[in-house]
Formats: sequence, structure tokens, C-alpha cells
Amino acid sequence: MYTSRVEPARRRAFYLILPGLAYVLLWLELFLPRAESPMDTRWFLVSALKSMARFAIILALRGGFPGKAKLPKAKEILDSLRLAALAAALAAAMAVALYLANGAFGSDSASFGVRDRIGLTPASPSPEAVAASLIWCLAVGYSEELFFRFFAPDSLVGAGFSPFASQAALAILFGLSHSAQGLSGILLSGILGLGFGLSRLRGTSFHALALGHAVYNALLLAGGLFSR
Repeated sequence: MYTSRVEPARRRAFYLILPGLAYVLLWLELFLPRAESPMDTRWFLVSALKSMARFAIILALRGGFPGKAKLPKAKEILDSLRLAALAAALAAAMAVALYLANGAFGSDSASFGVRDRIGLTPASPSPEAVAASLIWCLAVGYSEELFFRFFAPDSLVGAGFSPFASQAALAILFGLSHSAQGLSGILLSGILGLGFGLSRLRGTSFHALALGHAVYNALLLAGGLFSR
């Protein structure tokens, strides 16, 4: 009787502690003081490598790839474009609201922290910088969706939380992880995180979510680039 009570409690504690430790170890740098640097070719490549390492570690902790297909199918690509379009529309609506509130796009909050840091130039971005930024978008999309929409929520479900509560909790954490983008970035990221989480609960595949995240990041970068 005693053992039967202890073992489930240990499993619940394990499922609670594991994603927390993984987050602290893999994303701790987001909350550490660091010098501001332009989002140039080197920044994109270094950040992409960090995200690839996160993806590999989370994949190992999870014990496998979400779903059966290792490569995206045509339907998943179409689903990702739909998700990215909806996310971009929400970001645009928030940017318009900020425009009306601030009177001009002079506030960096309107570009969610991107515009003043981006190292690409509107006139002639180098092919290397564009390629590096696209690699970064993919790496971030895949690593963050794997953790925030699959590994961590699934762990919370294993600890006894409902699927919706698990996705909602991770959406809040996802928003807070974008604190460098200011209050508007936290709010937008939290809303998008919840939307992507609900989409996952409705059966949207991992590839569709990850690619949708990547395409949205690319659109955000382009918006920061051409609104300079």
C-alpha cells in the first residue's frame, strides 16, 4: 500500500521537475545580463547553433521525434503557412494598436524588439545574412515548438494536469521568455503560444507548428527590416 502511493508521487514529481530543469539549463541565458548586439550574420548563426543543440537535447529527453514522419508533408507545409498567416495578422493588428497608442512607429515596441537590432539592410542584404536568418528561423521554430508545445506540456500531463492547463501554463512561460521584446512582445508571444498550443491539441502536427513558427519569425524579421 505504501509503495503504491509513493511511486505515483515520484512519477508526478519527475514529470514536473524534468521540464523545469530542462528550461533553466537550456534557456537560462535569456534572463542573464548581456550586451546588446545587432542581429547580423554572426548573431543568427550562433543563435541557430544554440537552438539546434536545444533541439537535440530535448529530442533525447523526449525519447523520440513527435509523429511518424521525419520530413514534412505537403499538407503540413500548407498548414504551417496558414498558422504563420494567422500569427502575422495578429502581430500586425497589435502593431496597429501600438501605432495608434504611440502616435508613430518610433517606438520599438511596434516591431517587438526587432527593428533596432536587425543587422540586415533594406537596400541590399547580403546572401549570407539572409541565409543565416532563415536557418535561425527554422532552428528556433523547431526547438521551441518541440519544448513548449510537446515535451513540456506532455510532461505536465504526465504529472496529472489537463492538456489545456498544460498548454496554457507553457504559453505563459513562452511569453515570459520573450521579455527582451518588452511588454508587447511578452503579450503577443503568450497569445501566440496559447494559439499554437490549442492548435496542437486539435491535432496539428509537429512539422506544421514548427514550420509555422519559423515562417512567422521570418515575416517578423522582414517586417522589422522594411519598416526601418
